[in-house]
This record gives sequence, C-alpha cells and structure tokens, in this order.
Amino acid sequence: METERTLVAVDLENLVEGAHPSALVLDQAVRAIATLRDPSNQVVVASSHHLAPRVAWRLPWVRWRWRSGPDGADLALVEVLTQERVSERFANVVLVSGDGIFAEPLAALAAAGTRTTVISTRGALSRRLRLAAQLVIETHQMEQFHDAA
Repeated sequence: METERTLVAVDLENLVEGAHPSALVLDQAVRAIATLRDPSNQVVVASSHHLAPRVAWRLPWVRWRWRSGPDGADLALVEVLTQERVSERFANVVLVSGDGIFAEPLAALAAAGTRTTVISTRGALSRRLRLAAQLVIETHQMEQFHDAA
C-alpha cells in the first residue's frame, strides 16, 4: 500500500512570532520543524530574507521560500498552496500558522478532497482559518508542536 503524502507548510515568522526572534525561540522552532522530517512529508518553510542566514543551513532538507515585504512569507506559501497542484499530489496538508490569509486556499484544498490541518499557538489563530480547516490543533508552546504534527 502506498503511503499517503503530506505537505507541511510552515509560516516561520508566525511560528516564532516575528521577523527577529531571539536565538532561543529560533532554536526551538528549528527543533520543532526537524521533527517533521519523514519520507512521506514534503516540508515547505516560508520566511522573509531576514531569517534566511540564521536558519537555512540548519534545515537543508526543507524546501525554503523566501519573500520579504508585507505578508511576504504568507504570500509565498499561498503561492505553493494554490499554484502547485497540491490536491493532486498530497492527501494531507498541514499548515503551521494562524494567519487568516490561508483560509481560502485551505478551504479550496478541503473542497478538492485534501485533508487539512492547522497547527497554531493558542491565541494566534484567526477565526477565518479556524473555520476553513478540517482539523485545528492549538498548542500552548512550541515544545508541543511535535505531538500536534
């Protein structure tokens, strides 16, 4: 039986709560993302160029999308979700973000038959995204991230 593939889309700046996180917070995020390494997962992480030199070398197996400017990382992930035939290639999509900009792309994927999950830190999840996702997991802190994924 073929393993179902999962696309994990990580909004790094949402995960670390900004473009300039402390070294400790960034280290926690890198460890959390590293737990997602699995042959059946494709992990895409988006961020502005500000974080690029601090994280890219630590997760060389991740597909990186760099875009700066207002909502740059979000727009890079929206592009992946809407323009890369995701529903044809993946049975599951896990989005690590709480931003409402992802509500429509996630709803469209669910309508196409893809199982959708959102992982967000408690208090950071937009109402629109909560309604669009089939499954929502809110964590209290980054250490719980692996259990949620």
